[in-house]
Amino acid sequence: MSNPPPFVPAKTIVRVGSKARQLVCGSLSILAFLASLQAANTAVVQSPSRVEFRTVVQMFGYFHPRRAAVTEQDLPQILELFLARLDAERAYFTKEDVGQFTAKYGPDIAVKITYIGDCSAAFSAYDVYQQRNVARNAWISERLKQWKEFARADLVPPVPHPTWLPASDLDLFWEQRLRSEWALEVARGASEAGAAELLRLRYETALRSSMRTPDDIAALFVNSFAALFDPDSTYFSAGQMKNLSISQTGQDVGIAASLSTLGRSSVFMSVTPEGPADLAGIMPGDRLLAVESADGQRIDTMGLDLQGVTKLLRGPAGSAITLVIERPYSLTSDSLTLIRNRAPEQRAHAFLSAEFQAEDRKRALGVVAIPSLYGSRLEPSGNEIPAVSADVQTALAAFDAAGVEGIVLDLRGNGGGLLLEGVQVAGLFVGNEVIARESEIAGKVQVDRAEHIASVYRRPLVVLVDEGTGSGAELIAGALQDYGRAVVVGTNHTAGAASIAAVLELKNYMPKTQDLSNLGAVRLAVGHFYLPRGTSPEPDGLMPDLLLSTPTFGPAPAHTAPPRPPLASIASLVNAGDPDRAWLLSLLKQKSESRQAKLPELRYLQRWVQELSQTPANRPGNPAELRQWIQARSAAMERFKAEGNEFTANAPRFQPVPLHNPATAAAESTARPAGDLVLREALRILADAIELQTTPRPPPS
Repeated sequence: MSNPPPFVPAKTIVRVGSKARQLVCGSLSILAFLASLQAANTAVVQSPSRVEFRTVVQMFGYFHPRRAAVTEQDLPQILELFLARLDAERAYFTKEDVGQFTAKYGPDIAVKITYIGDCSAAFSAYDVYQQRNVARNAWISERLKQWKEFARADLVPPVPHPTWLPASDLDLFWEQRLRSEWALEVARGASEAGAAELLRLRYETALRSSMRTPDDIAALFVNSFAALFDPDSTYFSAGQMKNLSISQTGQDVGIAASLSTLGRSSVFMSVTPEGPADLAGIMPGDRLLAVESADGQRIDTMGLDLQGVTKLLRGPAGSAITLVIERPYSLTSDSLTLIRNRAPEQRAHAFLSAEFQAEDRKRALGVVAIPSLYGSRLEPSGNEIPAVSADVQTALAAFDAAGVEGIVLDLRGNGGGLLLEGVQVAGLFVGNEVIARESEIAGKVQVDRAEHIASVYRRPLVVLVDEGTGSGAELIAGALQDYGRAVVVGTNHTAGAASIAAVLELKNYMPKTQDLSNLGAVRLAVGHFYLPRGTSPEPDGLMPDLLLSTPTFGPAPAHTAPPRPPLASIASLVNAGDPDRAWLLSLLKQKSESRQAKLPELRYLQRWVQELSQTPANRPGNPAELRQWIQARSAAMERFKAEGNEFTANAPRFQPVPLHNPATAAAESTARPAGDLVLREALRILADAIELQTTPRPPPS
């Protein structure tokens, strides 16, 4: 037997949320594992794709923290996970298809996956899926020829179904869907015949986009296996790696927005401030309906997967693209023309309000908004761009010099980044305390403390979070909450992501007898971090100390992993239970709730949430009545916008604090806090906390 392939070198590891240290390089157990992999892989001569698949499966079985929790008895679940990824709405496969597929491949799926690397079940299922798709498309074309029947009936939208339907019920689902979509297009202004033609083209586009390469099918099947372990671990095939490299280094750029799939729609989850989507007026919650090319051709995106949508959105920098979007919960559609460009660099930004009006007095308050946990880097010119912890430290020094009495640390939408930077940022407020403990492959626990903290910020602190706050950003909020250093204010629980991941290139794990020039990679969870009290934010997220109302969009986060067993709390927190903190939080909650009941801007925010909560599923089905419903909803939304603009016009003044280049302070201040009603209430809570510092505490009971 030839020598085992070397363990992946440290320089090839990309730690997402941890220090860039080598995992367990040189460990005899890992070398033995790799040797056993090679022995298994060379026992039978097979195609590289099978060897690659089997290697990925065995890597999960060795490296993943949940490797003991996923057994061979769980592997048949891969079949239905794969079917659901192919057919997310359960609109093509029938209940009979799923039963036959499970009966045929379920009994020996564990052996085929673990020992052979056999993906034949995936290709068989995909063949059936395409047959059903082609047949359904032909059925749709025939039904649309009878669109006049639709005009003579009250049209009921189909009800989403969480289970696979029998063939007879699936026909009824499609009949309701087709009639409902036709009525909506007529209500939006299309002629009755034109609406039928639009739908025919829509489903033809969806059929073409459903065509997948063998590379894509195998990757989808492998990722169905990965989903048994956690929702974030991902396999990238060689083709996907190539496309990713091109998108990162090539000339094509996008619109600086993130999307997610909700039903058959692509929903904008976030837009980068000052990016193309933001400048065009796209907002979170908007749905992408179509893309119009320069020659006026409309490409419908309904039913298109995110990969297909992304290809449409990307193009040369400076080129124009027109998007047709649907505004949330009103069903109105707008055409917006954007100029593609690279996303503006998202760095920390700081603001101060020298005269923020709080109750009956004005206070000097600061805001630091951190969009991600980035590290330092060198520009081509040789200048060093500082890490986020250095930027925050610069902001804190500026606030002290300006006499700021307290700050809000805004972590909303911060999905994480470098865990070490999260540790350093938290250390700026608590000093050299334990911030995180990382559990790694062999069960070892790595303790993380902030290093080289010159001074600790001691003034009052509020941390602002939302459902987009994840990973290292959750660590900052959770650590400051555990130490009682900050009041955590949020619009929802946080994302619930605490995995430490590594990107492992398969060429470092495959036997050298194989062709190593065309292999993929795995982004694999190899550890997990815990907060100072020993709890994990995964899977349920952190619960803020105080909650505020705000609308949410898109699908709920997928919390598939079971709760993590806690570690013991660190010694300094074992008996921590500050009665003063409980008293403080109780008073802050009372004051905030009182304002939410009285202040016009906070009552507006609550009404906005209630308005957006009205589901369009209750809309009328008749096109004429639906048109009136859309017009009424659109008018109501415009009234809400106008009311919100009044609050923005009367907003407190914020002065940007230059962190990066004093000469470009205005340009680098891409965040606009003035009209942010949630941030304004967080500042009022901060002002309350400052005021309560001098309030006598109640005597101990």
